Amino acid sequence: MHDSDPRRTFGYFVEQLNRYDLAYLHIVEPDAADREAGGVLVPSREFRPLFNNRLMACGDYDGPSARLAIQNGDADLIAFGKKFIANPDLPRRLFLNAPLNEQDRETFYGGTEVGYIDYPTPRRGGERPDDSSRSNTRWSSSPAPAAASARPPRGAWPARAPS
Repeated sequence: MHDSDPRRTFGYFVEQLNRYDLAYLHIVEPDAADREAGGVLVPSREFRPLFNNRLMACGDYDGPSARLAIQNGDADLIAFGKKFIANPDLPRRLFLNAPLNEQDRETFYGGTEVGYIDYPTPRRGGERPDDSSRSNTRWSSSPAPAAASARPPRGAWPARAPS
């Protein structure tokens, strides 16, 4: 989609959505293909001050950038789309700070198991998966970080007062 002034246009729409007291607003940030086609990147954080309820951002987030966005108050929730396809065990990987598999876009939505259930997963002790044909990911043999450093403690998420 092209707009001559996306900040102004979408900012107006976001402000108007407050009238409906929506539970949340899900904003999908442009990806590389959008930017290559001339799309303007308007980070979801620019809409955070304009929307009164929960804001869910989806973009090219990984574990550290998702945690930082929430910690900084740029978003209340982070959604993962394509990274979930390449990493069906994404919650575990984020918890362990494990590396993410590379996405194989050629297999997305292809109708077979290829690209859905054949990605390698981290195993106990950090050993490399037996079938490394999908990824050149190297697994660390170092122990997993303590849970406290891998995710915020309960109640540490930013709270927004109802309007």
